[in-house]
Amino acid sequence: LRDNKNKEEVLDVVAMRVIIRLRSDSDDDDDDDVVVEEEEEKQKELELERDEEEVSVESCEEVYNVVVSLWPEMPGRCKNYVREPKPNGYQSVHTTVMHPGGLPLEVQVRTEEMHRVAEYGNAAHSLYKGGVNVSSDTSEQERQSSMLSFAKHIRDEN
Repeated sequence: LRDNKNKEEVLDVVAMRVIIRLRSDSDDDDDDDVVVEEEEEKQKELELERDEEEVSVESCEEVYNVVVSLWPEMPGRCKNYVREPKPNGYQSVHTTVMHPGGLPLEVQVRTEEMHRVAEYGNAAHSLYKGGVNVSSDTSEQERQSSMLSFAKHIRDEN
């Protein structure tokens, strides 16, 4: 075991990730014929971004509440990186609950956008664990970008 932990301290052997797909309200806009001043439009965009962020936070916390209502949470195991993101932009609610089978179950809750950042953005596990070599070589960057696009395409089709 890594980090000098004994097996009783390893609580993430069994895990579940809940990825929330938020509905887009932008499809419901019937205001296409209304001309809005540029400053008013910028203000509305800022308000919309704040509203979307709050909806993301609230959605993750609602799902977290459902999880802990189903299974007892292990004391001190909740970390809310949605409300307080890590410096690299990582957002997710983590907790460990006790599954009825007697095993600890780690649960992570995040939105699709948070998942995209966690997997491919600044918060990508592979970037700081050595799985991806971030290169200054333009051709290498293009190759990596192509690989990420392909992975996104496969994920979107499934």
